[in-house]
Amino acid sequence: MPYKVCNPFSAPPEYQFQADKCPSNTIRIGDIPQVLKVLTCSSFDNGTCASGQFISPYDYITAEAYSTSIQSLLNVYPEMENLVECQTVKDALSEILLYHCKPLKRSIRMVWTSLVFLSLVMVFLVLIWAKLAQHEQETPFCRRLC
Repeated sequence: MPYKVCNPFSAPPEYQFQADKCPSNTIRIGDIPQVLKVLTCSSFDNGTCASGQFISPYDYITAEAYSTSIQSLLNVYPEMENLVECQTVKDALSEILLYHCKPLKRSIRMVWTSLVFLSLVMVFLVLIWAKLAQHEQETPFCRRLC
């Protein structure tokens, strides 16, 4: 029962979304739970499954959640792609960034400055820690106890 999962994107370097161009011998990502249901344990007694069943109910639920989520993203992908290419949206975002984001830019600079300061402090502390560890290793054992 070998199945191939349909890859809705074209080959590199284009990676064009082509949901309708899946070969007939493939399944959609959203259909994976239907295939796995046959292989899922109906009763999971003593950690063993019946013959021909390999997947625990917990693993099936996890796989179902993942495949359903991914299929939902793929279902809205064309609309999102159109939204990204929409000039009205691009113009609105450009206007927001150019004319209305001075407080945001100031906050980003403050966060960046804080992270640089924190990084410098951490480097300094690591150097001190390494120097103390080296000093402790060089100090004779009996001197440390006294």
